[in-house]
Parts: sequence; C-alpha cells; structure tokens
Amino acid sequence: MTETLIYDAVRTPRGKGRRGALHSVRPVAPAAELLRALAERNRLDTAAADDVVLGVVSPVGEQNADLARTAVPAAPFNSSTPTIQMRSPTAASCSDSDRTTRYVCTYGTYQRRV
Repeated sequence: MTETLIYDAVRTPRGKGRRGALHSVRPVAPAAELLRALAERNRLDTAAADDVVLGVVSPVGEQNADLARTAVPAAPFNSSTPTIQMRSPTAASCSDSDRTTRYVCTYGTYQRRV
C-alpha cells in the first residue's frame, strides 16, 4: 500500500454569486493562483506532478467544466498534466475538500498528486 502524505491545504475566497465582490472574476483566475501559490510555497517541481485534483463546490457556468484543466496551463504546470475536478454532492462548502482528500488517498498509485 502506498502511503499518502498531505503537506498543504489551500482554498480560494468565497463569493456571493452574481452580486458578490468576486462576480467579475473568471473562475480560472483564483484556481490558477491557488496552484501557483501551492507550488511556490512548497517549492514543488510542477513538471513532476502526476496529476492535479481540484475540489469545487456547486460548480456552475464556467466552473461546470473541468476547472483544473483550464487552471493548469495558467499556472506553472505542464499543460499535459492530467486533471480531475471533484464536485461536491451537496452545497456544503467543506464536503468538496473532504471528498477530494478521500479520492487522493484512496485511488491510484500516483507518487506526486497536487
């Protein structure tokens, strides 16, 4: 069995839909900034990442596609890095991170997941 080590957790700010302070920000911008910050503060070799798994609560509009797929090229990751977007089964803001963490720890034999 492969041991899984979680050494950082990062989240983006929350917004209030169409009238909130973040309504004009495209979803890929905070997702890419999240990946950049994670790579920078942990000195990650982003070219060596086996895949990127991103949790998203209640994805709508542009978030409804694989947001990780569009964020990876905008961050310092190889554009061919495989990505997965985990969608929260409920609107609870913490369940996407829980589900994503469970997925990363349970499935696959990857050595370097982001």
